[in-house]
Amino acid sequence: MSDLNVEILGESENPSLVLLHGWAMNAEILRPLAVGLSKSFQVYMVDLPGFGGSSPEEYRPEKIAPILLDHAPQKALWMGWSMGGQLAAYIAHQYPARVTALVTLASTPHFLASPDWPLGIPQDLFDSFLETAQKQPEKSVSRFAALTAVGEDQLLLPLIKAVKDTALNTLPTSKTLVSSLEWLGKWDGRSIYADIQCPSLHLFGSKDSIIRPDLAIQVKQLNPKHYVQVVSGSHLFPISRIEEVASAFDVFAVQVMHALNQND
Repeated sequence: MSDLNVEILGESENPSLVLLHGWAMNAEILRPLAVGLSKSFQVYMVDLPGFGGSSPEEYRPEKIAPILLDHAPQKALWMGWSMGGQLAAYIAHQYPARVTALVTLASTPHFLASPDWPLGIPQDLFDSFLETAQKQPEKSVSRFAALTAVGEDQLLLPLIKAVKDTALNTLPTSKTLVSSLEWLGKWDGRSIYADIQCPSLHLFGSKDSIIRPDLAIQVKQLNPKHYVQVVSGSHLFPISRIEEVASAFDVFAVQVMHALNQND
């Protein structure tokens, strides 16, 4: 079994929730959100392989998913931010018996822009990040942290600095950054999103410059049964807009409580 760093918050009597962070970050970045969620859930804060305190692995979802499941409860709600949302969606599709509900935060079913998916990340921007991750990993993480905050209120500058410091405090290796980026570049989960059967909520930030809010319409078209909502803020909204995220999540949780209560 791979060495995966997991911290558990909340009471064991509560439904389980697995929380996955995004690219270049670690679980600590989502601690404020996890603390709030732990009032109603037992939250598993996970450092994805190669990030934070977890040992590195090759980034292929068919390899990463079993590692995460080995450290997760038998049934849980899976919530993921950005890249973590893509991994959570993959697990919800491939291992439906293990997932009671899915929540993605600033995540996308198709990462790169293409003729049939123009709202994705431009290829030149992706290539630039990939090259920097190969040659200057610290610079790539610092640059990405700044990009996540584009569109945020200037009053949140201390929070933005904290995001950057948290990411750089446990800097992933160049190999991990490149491997995970290369996987993101290949990610096309549109058929996965369309086929996910569990209750699902997808939240987007109104000022997100990475995962654009217009994607909410596209995701709803992929699977009309899923809930989608645009909340305030940038790509950092799971950190900067915790109350708004919690409000949207609470409405969703009430609607699917029968599924959440199936947790062992």
